[in-house]
Amino acid sequence: MSDIISTMNDVRRILLEQLADLKAGKIQPTAANAMCNTTGKLFYSIKLEFEYARLTGQTPFIPFIQLESPQPPKELTGATV
Repeated sequence: MSDIISTMNDVRRILLEQLADLKAGKIQPTAANAMCNTTGKLFYSIKLEFEYARLTGQTPFIPFIQLESPQPPKELTGATV
């Protein structure tokens, strides 16, 4: 497991790793519960930031949740192969 957590995709990857480790008996349920609890608090803080921005008429910029968008299929862009 990588120690770097800088995007939402990293959180998803880690949570899936934790689930697999829990199912395999590599971690205790209390450790998995602590990870889920921490993740929930992280998501709640992001929700609060969005709510604050909405109430103040600002546009939130939260680099943590900025995901790179995949390129659309060429058939949707009109590009030729």
